[in-house]
Amino acid sequence: MTGSLASPFVRALLALFIAIAPFSARALTNDDLAPLAGDDFEAKSAAIDKLIANADAPSVAVLSALSDGSAVATDNGRVYLQTDDGNKDPVTSKIVEAPDAQAITLSNILRTKVAGALPGLQLASPDVAKRREAVAKPSRHC
Repeated sequence: MTGSLASPFVRALLALFIAIAPFSARALTNDDLAPLAGDDFEAKSAAIDKLIANADAPSVAVLSALSDGSAVATDNGRVYLQTDDGNKDPVTSKIVEAPDAQAITLSNILRTKVAGALPGLQLASPDVAKRREAVAKPSRHC
């Protein structure tokens, strides 16, 4: 099967997963994000898995920030998203002061996990433009 034939099938499976996932989703918490601030690979991987399973807007925003390098963490384990307005708390959506925030680093394995999950999660976005972008973006994983 060629990549062009497999792609619609894989996208259909991802869409089905995303349609079912919100029923098991729960609100994002700081405890869910804290492992991203540390150096433990397994803890970071589990935190990313929770974000993918949650599939809600705040979780997708964190995954997008991890992907584009705009996710930062403080010494006390708080994770924020760098925006033009400042550091945004993904749990409360408020802009906060975080002068000690440093970029979150991911290994290649974790970056690949995030990059592989984002297009499917973006297909469930309420924003039509994001859904179109996700469909139009060629998948390297098919």
